[in-house]
Amino acid sequence: MLEMVLSIIAIVISVIAIGFEFFGNQRINRINLEAKFYEEIYIDFLLEKIPSARSKLTYNNNILSGTEELIDILNEIRRKSLFFKYRDEKYYEKLCKHLQNFEDELVRKSDVSLDNEQFCTFTKYVNDSLEEIYNIIISKYTGKLISWKGKKK
Repeated sequence: MLEMVLSIIAIVISVIAIGFEFFGNQRINRINLEAKFYEEIYIDFLLEKIPSARSKLTYNNNILSGTEELIDILNEIRRKSLFFKYRDEKYYEKLCKHLQNFEDELVRKSDVSLDNEQFCTFTKYVNDSLEEIYNIIISKYTGKLISWKGKKK
């Protein structure tokens, strides 16, 4: 009788282990597939396009210029992120809201006279905004939870 109970327990444990392995493998495969989407969509932006456009912002004779390319890139990121509207709407909304706010600020400051202090403040805002874009995208890609200002939850 004891052998029968132990055999049944062993069978149940084996079935549970197979179930965990099956669902664990499906989860890993889904994560790997999503990672390919992230790389396909964002790698050029993160490594080349954003840094290049950022370097073209200039401050000359108290006028900020060179924002057009960065604005275009923010729009392109938003457009290419549309896939995530249907896959992870919360991520998509967070990213798009940040991109839109940043773009709006770039448009407001573009070709406007700024004193040195205003330009320094704006430069910090640009750097913080770009850092937040990187944090949102990379944290989602790696599966880490972040707060709005990039601090881990």
